[in-house]
Amino acid sequence: MSKMLQTMDNYDFKGKVTLVRIDVNVPVSTNGKIREHPRFESHAETIKELIKKKAKIVLISHQGRPGAKDFIDLKQHARLLSKYVGKKIVFVPDIRGEKAIKAIKGLRQGDVIMLDNIRKDPYEMLEKSPEEHAKSPLIQTLAYYGNLFVLDAFSVSHRSHATVVGFYHILPCIAGRAMEKAVTYLDEIKKHAVPPNIFVLGGGKPDDVFALMEYMMPKGEMDAVLSCGVPGELFLMAQGYELGKKTFKKHEEGGWMQYLERAEKLYGRFGDKIRTPVDLAISVRGRRKEISLTELPTNYMIMDIGTRTYKRYAKEINNAGTVVVKGPAGIYENKGFEVGTRELLKAAANTAGHSFIGGGNTIEALKMLKFNIKQFNYVCMGGGALVHYLSGRELPGLRILYAR
Repeated sequence: MSKMLQTMDNYDFKGKVTLVRIDVNVPVSTNGKIREHPRFESHAETIKELIKKKAKIVLISHQGRPGAKDFIDLKQHARLLSKYVGKKIVFVPDIRGEKAIKAIKGLRQGDVIMLDNIRKDPYEMLEKSPEEHAKSPLIQTLAYYGNLFVLDAFSVSHRSHATVVGFYHILPCIAGRAMEKAVTYLDEIKKHAVPPNIFVLGGGKPDDVFALMEYMMPKGEMDAVLSCGVPGELFLMAQGYELGKKTFKKHEEGGWMQYLERAEKLYGRFGDKIRTPVDLAISVRGRRKEISLTELPTNYMIMDIGTRTYKRYAKEINNAGTVVVKGPAGIYENKGFEVGTRELLKAAANTAGHSFIGGGNTIEALKMLKFNIKQFNYVCMGGGALVHYLSGRELPGLRILYAR
């Protein structure tokens, strides 16, 4: 981590109105209830320290996107976060209107309020430069009443949104503890990783996975890729395997077939370092059945990697100096098809090497499968930001935290 990163050690927060951008965007059940998530615990450390330092704390976050079913207010989030912080966080059903301003002006030292879903404001999601955002009514209003800005959400740092970068030219911008940890550990992966460096790459975002591989593999930064999930299936197709009509349709509907050419190029160039499944689990009337590759194509949906695959992968993970897991191995939400994901995470938790976990779905799997985040060296709360950082792309939110 660069010594130029502006951290909470460098500032006096006593009596200062401190705007804190966090990310408590979490899954919402069909009944509208939010679910527990490691993000709450992650941000609690920063908030508790600010309380101890007698700051006046204004929390800013988002939930979902406009028009989506999970686009709700943050009342539940404030209540759940209060549990982790050990102090009541008052939800304010406003962002920059009279209620919000009154609540901010009424803060006492150590008080914490949470503004409403910041994406309800039309200026938040515009992709603009810090200079352009600084002129918006959203940033102008909040900055007028604020003294300091703390960015604690690495998971949104790849977006040039208003409350991520907009305070750069107006307020001192500081990394929260969760952000500081993210930069420290991810720098370690990039610069000081202990070989062999094993990457377990799965999930349903092959674009992210292939971007990471295209950047790191030519530089020799990946000793082996253990592919699973959608990327694993694409690599099987790249070798000429036909998976079957149902799985092929899933790839077409998911828009994943457009990445097959990239999979073919990667496998053609780095095939000796890319491991692909040797057996698979299919759903036969809702029950798990494992098949070998010789039984492809199959009329049933492929849902997970098979036993032989996860045992082979686990062996490589056990011998890793550094292991990075991004994306589940299969449809872990369905009973019987969480096996591959659970076994690979178990191997990562038990390895003697350094273990790093990243990506929203992977973190969801950790929670569902009852892993403790403390079983791993570091759990990164954001998949998109993780990929941007490791693939050498600039993160707008991170750039504002370095000394000018």
